[in-house]
Amino acid sequence: MNKNNIYYSLGTLSLALASISFYVILNYWIFGFFLISGLFLILKSNKKPWLKILTIILVPIISIFLFFIILFGLSDEAI
Repeated sequence: MNKNNIYYSLGTLSLALASISFYVILNYWIFGFFLISGLFLILKSNKKPWLKILTIILVPIISIFLFFIILFGLSDEAI
């Protein structure tokens, strides 16, 4: 695994954590740190530009959607 793939993977993880931490932790400086670091790492990787744009748009949408699906699916009131 080369350095650019690690940048892309960590950037995607940071971007997903930023979108979830906005709803869970409610500390805006943590949200800002994860967001800025995720965007920087994704943009620093040597992926194609269309893949970078698609990642920046889709990762927060998918992570928020999955977070709420898991939150409501595992709650006791779901029955």
